[in-house]
Amino acid sequence: MFGLIRFLESFDMENQISAFIHVIPQLIITAPEWTRIIPNRILNHESACQAYQNLLHSANLNSPHFLYLLLEESIMNKLQMKESVLT
Repeated sequence: MFGLIRFLESFDMENQISAFIHVIPQLIITAPEWTRIIPNRILNHESACQAYQNLLHSANLNSPHFLYLLLEESIMNKLQMKESVLT
């Protein structure tokens, strides 16, 4: 699976994040462990984290879903933790 993830990461970042967001509701049922791993990989990359935050926010506005809201909150928590470590 990590080979597949690395392959997918070779594509345009916004397209891959958008595709991930689109499949989250189904992925959490079929592969919950990957639903945790993939966001962590995204959050560890600064520009991907920003794109992820923006795309999740848009997805939540267009078709609200509790998972999107939870993921948005996790991004904010991660960013606040990074900020507190730097100060």
